[in-house]
Amino acid sequence: MSKVDIIGKWDLNNNSWYDPYTEEERGKSLSLVSLKNVITGESYNYEYFIFCPGIRLENVSKDSKIVSDKAGNIDKAIKYFSKLDKNIHMKLLLLDNDAPLKEESIFLGNHIESISSNPHINSINVIAHSKGAAVAFDSLKYIKRPLALSKTNLFTTAVPFKGTIMASPAIFYPKLERIIQNKINNEFLAKEITKAISSVYSGISSNSHMDYDIAIPGGADPDKYDETFIEKLLQKENLDMIPKINSYHNIYTGIEEDTFKKCLKAGDFTGMGLCLMDDLIFDEKSDGMVPLSSQQALENLNPEGLKIHQVKSSTHNIFGNVQDANEVFSIINDEIDETKEKAYYKKLKK
Repeated sequence: MSKVDIIGKWDLNNNSWYDPYTEEERGKSLSLVSLKNVITGESYNYEYFIFCPGIRLENVSKDSKIVSDKAGNIDKAIKYFSKLDKNIHMKLLLLDNDAPLKEESIFLGNHIESISSNPHINSINVIAHSKGAAVAFDSLKYIKRPLALSKTNLFTTAVPFKGTIMASPAIFYPKLERIIQNKINNEFLAKEITKAISSVYSGISSNSHMDYDIAIPGGADPDKYDETFIEKLLQKENLDMIPKINSYHNIYTGIEEDTFKKCLKAGDFTGMGLCLMDDLIFDEKSDGMVPLSSQQALENLNPEGLKIHQVKSSTHNIFGNVQDANEVFSIINDEIDETKEKAYYKKLKK
């Protein structure tokens, strides 16, 4: 079990952070969770991991005070790295329900700066998924210190660089209703089914900046939606930061012909549902949540320093599947080892 440090709650009216008063507010606040450390190496030095899965504290904690190591599928990372000769301190960054994603990018960049001077930290590894990955990518421009940049490795999965219709209710609901009506050829039933689905969607969505800031243009309530976040995500200011950090690995996910069977075999019901969404909403060109065209938008710009990977036949629930998660962890481990090896030979040359 892990303890929670509440960073702050965003006030939509005053556009500023404040200390939350109630348990409900705490559950929707920007939070940094200290997870179980992995200590298998002999050195006092360690690798610093920040997981940013793009979820809220209330999603993983009943009382907003204690978080299970299973939160965000972090238990899979603990199990994987416990078998290796490494010391790892793990943190979990949980997003605020209402803060513009830009504000959380600023926090993450500042946090990386603040810890970088610790001589015991070999590397700072940000492992971020979906909207959390968009935040992490955007945070790079807020890292100014050369030492912080040199220690930072960024690993992103399923990034909605161009947004996604799944965060765009103004576009998603009408499209869903049309699809249902075409399937059942009954306008009344189509409307009622769409209402039911939209009710479920609204119940799990932030209905605010946390989700809407990765909407496609015109897809959300303008009062709770910063359309400039996605609009500016791939601008030169962010692209220029990629070669300045130690490494950036972008990992994209996509459903293929055998993915449903793979999910069925693994008992991954979320993955099976995402396969159906891929078929219905994305015309089989997505991971069930983010279209491949959005994920690969950065790759198409061919920025300096970008390392590209694909976890084949994978859904948006990539960390929910042990095989897929381990593939990502292997990429992280290889980068850490490669950096250490380069540093070792650099010392020998002196």
